[in-house]
Formats: sequence, C-alpha cells, structure tokens
Amino acid sequence: MKKTRPNLGWSSSVRDRENDYSSLGFLIVDDEEGIRDILSDALRTCGAQYIQRANNGEDALARLSMKQAQYDLIISDCHMAPMNGLQLLKTIRDGDVKTISPDIPFIMITGRGDIPLVKKAKELGVSGFLAKPVSLEKLTTTVSQVLQSAAEK
Repeated sequence: MKKTRPNLGWSSSVRDRENDYSSLGFLIVDDEEGIRDILSDALRTCGAQYIQRANNGEDALARLSMKQAQYDLIISDCHMAPMNGLQLLKTIRDGDVKTISPDIPFIMITGRGDIPLVKKAKELGVSGFLAKPVSLEKLTTTVSQVLQSAAEK
C-alpha cells in the first residue's frame, strides 16, 4: 500500500526563488520516518537531488564515515536514541569523523522549545536551529542562511 503525504502547499514555484540545492548533499537525521519524508520532500522542492537519511546519531555516523560520503549540510533532530543530535554534533565538532570537516553546517531540529538545549547546541557550534513543525519557508531560509554563513568563513 502506497503511503500518501499531506499536501503542505509546497509547489515548484518555490524552486524558482533563490534556493537551488541541486548540487548539494544533505543528510537528514531523525527517528521519525514522517519527519524524514517531509524534510526530504521540502529539499527536493528546492532542487536537492542527493539526500541521505539516518534514523539516529549512530546511523548518521556510519553514513558520515563512508569514504564516498559527500555532504554539505546535516539536518538533525535533537531527541533520538541511542545517540541524540547533541552527541552527534559534539562528535562531529570534535573532529572524530575523519571523512568530513568538523565545520560542516549543522542544523538542529527539535519539537521542544527547550532554552537549555538551544544554549547547549550553540555552545557545541550548531549552525542553525529550527523548532517543529518546520515550514518550507523557515527551512529554506535557515538552510540558505547557514550555507551563506559557511561560505563566508
């Protein structure tokens, strides 16, 4: 039985704007398949062609550790097990993943408006932060800002 996704009002006209992600590699990390689907669809709306998905931080590390892994941006949930988004971010920023730059842009997504969590993510060097539910406009704005900031470094 084919899964149907809700119509979120995302049209191809969004792609005509300044956001064109066709040459970028994305890794989406979330323990909820529906969220991974929504984020993938949103990025595809903006032209993304290379999108990999991981169920949790450990799965993400396995994907990031592959020699052929070429990611430009990680979008990760915070609350996952067995390895959460903060642990994943710390592992990357500490340089423990040799196949990617420890400075790779990293956007943290959570369903909770948790101020201490936001503070901790910022201390660890998160590039951007989003709260669920994520709109297409907020996602593309944040992705664009994060990528622009990374390009200026």
